[in-house]
Amino acid sequence: MSDKSFPLDAYKEQPIADQVAALRLRLNATVTQLEEFRNNTFISIDFQGTDVAAGRGGKMSHDKKDKRGYYLEGVDISIRLDSPHYYVKIDGPQTTMDAATISSSSQLDLNLSLGTFGPVPTTGASSGMVIGSAFSSTIEDWRVENISGDVAIQHNYRMAACGDGARYNQPKDLVDMSAGGQMSGAPLHEVPHISIANMPLVSSGIFVSRSKQVSDVKLLVDATAHLAYVEKTFEVFDVKIKTKTERVTWSFVHLIPVSEVKE
Repeated sequence: MSDKSFPLDAYKEQPIADQVAALRLRLNATVTQLEEFRNNTFISIDFQGTDVAAGRGGKMSHDKKDKRGYYLEGVDISIRLDSPHYYVKIDGPQTTMDAATISSSSQLDLNLSLGTFGPVPTTGASSGMVIGSAFSSTIEDWRVENISGDVAIQHNYRMAACGDGARYNQPKDLVDMSAGGQMSGAPLHEVPHISIANMPLVSSGIFVSRSKQVSDVKLLVDATAHLAYVEKTFEVFDVKIKTKTERVTWSFVHLIPVSEVKE
């Protein structure tokens, strides 16, 4: 067996109004080659330690009862290789709803005697060796939608609740339109702190080649942050809501020198 890791630690910023959105990408790619699997090359990916901030320093341009923003309401992640010889075998996290702790497990159980591989048994009893990663992070008030396909890992992270637990699906949901809220002027709900600073991404996955590969490949990562601003005015039970949205896409190209890994 031979494996080798190729990490990437990158940081990018983008000004939005009077604040600065930022992405800290911590990515690890591990290439595994085994004599028992002469027809396959395995490339494991994980984003452990990656986070997105709507406002550097944890501050929004506006944070009052009638104006809030810009805050992070969504992040889309796309991960793929620039080679047609690989496919996505397993990835995580799976689609979750209102989970306080989101786990990302992308591991394969390799049966060295049979030359087969599949998900790690739920019993934890491996039939050979395990590759890949498993980790978790506390992501309160958010959910994840897994829309991965055969050639690309794709995860959509979405804000699911306001800071006080009120359900959130779109910017206007930040306005408290409950009976009690309207009696007090329909103030804006608070925004969860991770929607302003240090929203963790817990994506991971394993690409497997359809035949043994020795050529270097590039890992292509696109991260799109969705940011929102909400403003409301209130006059005699008439609530007027103004919203703005911004998108920022950061792209990364990470060379994975597969040729350096010999079985």
